[in-house]
Amino acid sequence: MNRVERWAVAILTVVFVVVAAIMVFAYFSGSAKAHEWYDKQCCSDRDCSPIKTWTKYKQGGWTVTTEKGMTAHVPEDWLFLPNDVRNKYGWIKKESKDTKSHACISYEQPEDPMGYLNCLYITGGT
Repeated sequence: MNRVERWAVAILTVVFVVVAAIMVFAYFSGSAKAHEWYDKQCCSDRDCSPIKTWTKYKQGGWTVTTEKGMTAHVPEDWLFLPNDVRNKYGWIKKESKDTKSHACISYEQPEDPMGYLNCLYITGGT
């Protein structure tokens, strides 16, 4: 291999390493930012996601489904509950830090159709 070829290989190697490092950094920093403001008491960075749909529930309240496909029941009187206080249902209503409402839902059993609501982040605090 002549001198020009060695330089070309060296430059391509450096470019490859830099691009790979940028991709790894972007992957890990993007996933961290997605959850960095969720409270640990709500989800431990696992179970929270923006709410995709709110469906009125026949017996009162709503059924929420997150962008991850998790579903839980939200009682009708959630609107009147204060923020940052664990209520009689065992979950906490909080103000969302972005323009979307979010739900933190966990399941006792993976096959359960309806999850347990840990926290509800609402835009505007209401």
